[in-house]
Amino acid sequence: MTGARERHVTQMLRLTEVAPVVLDAFDRQELSLDALQAFAASTDQTRQIEVLEAGCTNARAIRAALTDDTIRLTDYRVRFVGFESYKEAGGRYTRDLFEDATYLLDTAIVDRLYDERLATIVASYTAMGWSEVRTDCFGAVPSGYRRIYPTTREMTAAEQERYDAAMSLIGASEDEDAPEVIQAYAVIDEIEASLSCFTPEQMADGVAVVRVLHGAPEVTFASPIPAVADDEGGPAVSTNTTQPKAVSAPFGHAGHERMTRIATTAVRNGLAVDPAAALDCLVAHSAFCCLRTSPYSSESALPVQRQVNIECEGVSLKSDRAYEDTYARWDEILPDTLPEVFTFVQGLSQDDKLALLALCTSLQVQAVEPRADNRRVGAWSQLNLMAQRISLNVSEQWVPEEDFLSNSGKANLIEVVRSVGSDPTPYAKEKKGALVEIVARLVKTKNWVPPMLAALGRTEEEPAA
Repeated sequence: MTGARERHVTQMLRLTEVAPVVLDAFDRQELSLDALQAFAASTDQTRQIEVLEAGCTNARAIRAALTDDTIRLTDYRVRFVGFESYKEAGGRYTRDLFEDATYLLDTAIVDRLYDERLATIVASYTAMGWSEVRTDCFGAVPSGYRRIYPTTREMTAAEQERYDAAMSLIGASEDEDAPEVIQAYAVIDEIEASLSCFTPEQMADGVAVVRVLHGAPEVTFASPIPAVADDEGGPAVSTNTTQPKAVSAPFGHAGHERMTRIATTAVRNGLAVDPAAALDCLVAHSAFCCLRTSPYSSESALPVQRQVNIECEGVSLKSDRAYEDTYARWDEILPDTLPEVFTFVQGLSQDDKLALLALCTSLQVQAVEPRADNRRVGAWSQLNLMAQRISLNVSEQWVPEEDFLSNSGKANLIEVVRSVGSDPTPYAKEKKGALVEIVARLVKTKNWVPPMLAALGRTEEEPAA
């Protein structure tokens, strides 16, 4: 039997496990074939009947209802703990043979394995000497901290002797696959890796931040930002006290702030790796600020100083890594004193100067709004212009997840279901917790983002998709 035929037979056998009342509804042409196949996503006939009686006829809605208390195999938590570990722990699963999807049924086991593996990672960094290891930070660094990097030390005399001996052995050998050569390379790797390390002072004062991103652990390190006294008697921060009328906050004020952080971070990431766009934005901003507006206006998304910790807790954008790599490169080679920086910059090529300028411009982006009823209209308008310049599409970098959607009321969640093209009727009686999970699945399949973010970077003539 060919693979395709075997798959077809398996699918037909799965349909025999669908509740008879569902099959009857299909025979009466009350259900489409897609809807019937969706009922086969679960073998729980009692639940199938409940979903049918709730009036579910849309295939996507049926699948969402039947799997709302499961975890998909592609979930970041499952990738983190490992599917094999889940099965070894006694975890059950089911396959949707018509959608090539696997659902894990024992969510408590996933949560336990997740916590256990995370605890092991925390223990390892505690053993290294870090005074604090945090897993509750959604951003790369906690608020009030700045990122730090390991220092490079000199080799000890003993290390230098071992290193030179290994290099000599490699140079004298004609067989790179010889066991002694492989061992020599291992010695070199070990010594070189040990030269880059955090000092005891850094570990005593700092914090290790452990996050799970896309199923893999990522650890960043940070230290507290030194407090700086405010200047006294300075000018007013803003000359524009006019605020827009109070607006509704469908995802709450916390959700609104998070969206403005997402937008700010996305624009920052884009500018950091696009020197031409950064140059355009900076020149336009400088000309406007110097020639057309008050120097103390806060109605700008590009202040004249670096902004810290704008990353949104709870959110990871796809462009974060390119930005962090760019930042790390310049942070490593930039001198510490102003005279040294002047000399350093003068020796850079034109391309490197533009690259450094792009990073510095991106670090000044700031359009965060703590509340939906206290808008920075000018700053948001400028952020939109910069987003247009880098052709930003937020839906390519982030889609709302459950922690964000939980800020919303049930009525707005129902409206989200409608906006992604699904029938909200089957979900009207769902409790909010279950509805949040359903909506999270729906928006992921549609790459849906809130209208406020969907419109970012688009002209008035270019509606969001």
